[in-house]
Amino acid sequence: METCKICNKESTNTRSLYAHIRSSHKLNKIEYLTLYNELPKCKYCDKPVTTRANGHKLSTLCSDEKCLEKSQKERMTEETRKKLSKIRLVYMKANPEKTAWRTKNISYPEKLFNDNLIKLGWNKKYNIIREKSVFPYFIDFAFIDLKVAIEIDGSQHEEKERKKSDIKKDKLLKENGWRIFRVKAINLYHDVDKVFEKLKVFINNGIKVENVEIFPEILKEKEIKKRDNIKKKKERENIKQELIKKRTEEYKNIKKENGWVGRLGDQWGVSHTQVRRYINKYIEIDS
Repeated sequence: METCKICNKESTNTRSLYAHIRSSHKLNKIEYLTLYNELPKCKYCDKPVTTRANGHKLSTLCSDEKCLEKSQKERMTEETRKKLSKIRLVYMKANPEKTAWRTKNISYPEKLFNDNLIKLGWNKKYNIIREKSVFPYFIDFAFIDLKVAIEIDGSQHEEKERKKSDIKKDKLLKENGWRIFRVKAINLYHDVDKVFEKLKVFINNGIKVENVEIFPEILKEKEIKKRDNIKKKKERENIKQELIKKRTEEYKNIKKENGWVGRLGDQWGVSHTQVRRYINKYIEIDS
């Protein structure tokens, strides 16, 4: 039980006491404690502390600079912080199932691959773990019973430093008895069924390492599409320039008398407003 020192009303707990003080006596917690000299003391200088640390709890540290310096010295040193960081990293690598950021953050190619695993029922047929730890690396999809490592490579794997890291990773996995199947993310976008056909052959034939490269037909298709887009863009630009040239001549030759904008609009098949906008944007008007 808590008793109000102003009116001697009893409350069941501290929270209800301060609620009573706020509503009945129009005082907040700090004002009430100051009134009766019950504020907590600073652990360094014994001054009353009025600042709050967490929620409704009052701090045990005053705002004096000397006290703040003493508090900072007592905190963790930089060396201790680095040491704890290394310990935490080792733990996260060894226990990926307990580190939510690894299991929750899934890229689109990985999601595509995972969805197809479920669609084909491979998740029930094989023992598959996503983000399997082989310290200091992670396997994207590990077929534990087959000891097959599936690595899905996005565009970042084309970078020089990443390639070096991938070579080291493959070497470590092979030393630990893993067979590696690397697949380009672009293949999953274009033909996920073909990727799984190759993976099925890889699993059944016991091939040690295989890199699934971009399919030639996809490359060819992309190059043709890119070339066609450039060609179409040039054609559109040529048509536009010819039209501007033609309309400039028509604008210069028309007599500037009453209704000339309307006649030009009828000739071009646009409104009066569009005629003026077109002239201001594309045709240089002689002053």
